[in-house]
Amino acid sequence: MKTNVKATLLAVRAIGVVFGKKIWWTVVLIAAALAVVLIALCVWLTSLSGWWWILAVIVGMAISIAFVILAVFRALLAYINPTQTQEQKTAVKDFVEKLQFVQELTQTPKFIILFRVIRSVAAPSSEKYLENIFESRKLKADFERVVGLF
Repeated sequence: MKTNVKATLLAVRAIGVVFGKKIWWTVVLIAAALAVVLIALCVWLTSLSGWWWILAVIVGMAISIAFVILAVFRALLAYINPTQTQEQKTAVKDFVEKLQFVQELTQTPKFIILFRVIRSVAAPSSEKYLENIFESRKLKADFERVVGLF
């Protein structure tokens, strides 16, 4: 099956955005918890001595910079997210769930599996990586279905 390059890129962007959002929420929760702990520590330290305000200002700036970086990352996710129909969104989410299941079974990083799936669809070769992992033919067919929807 010949694939359309534009459709493949749109599908990869949509899949990447779903992964990015999952990573973003995890990082935001960790950063928020860490910020609360650091702020509480700074409040306690500044009650001991005025000199601790220097540290509190630095910590405050670091927390602000971290959340600006997270906001920029989220804005980039929104920017690269292609316009999708409900059917496309469902297909992308289903594909990502299957990809994560395969990742858990094989203990391979998600992005390596995603790269190999895309490579096997875009440039088939004699390497049969996808045929060797659990339900790989189904995963390849699912990716082709997602690409076909774009």
